[in-house]
Amino acid sequence: MSAQISSAPPGAVDKVGEREPLLSIRGLRVGFRKAGSQFEAVRGIDLDVAKGEVVGIVGESGSGKSVGMLAALGLTSKNAVVTGSVRFNGDELVGKPAREMRKIRGARIAMIFQDPLSSH
Repeated sequence: MSAQISSAPPGAVDKVGEREPLLSIRGLRVGFRKAGSQFEAVRGIDLDVAKGEVVGIVGESGSGKSVGMLAALGLTSKNAVVTGSVRFNGDELVGKPAREMRKIRGARIAMIFQDPLSSH
């Protein structure tokens, strides 16, 4: 399954200052290894979020919304294979060590889960 996510038409993000978006996701792909094979759960998310912008991700069940955003925040399981680019405030997050990601999550970037009452 795949999800194409866009928060605004191309070129619409921050036209006044022409700055880079606060969050930029390009070509994000997520697969899971199991028993010698790999299942691709997300095939190519592209998303820009400007400073001060609030974005909701909506789509069909199983389209990759949660897996894609979990991957963007470095919260996937150990058998996940994440490729592409996730830049937050100019800093590449894909491949960043878990210790460094813990300093960023919550303090600088966060995700509100589908059912916030059941997410611990």
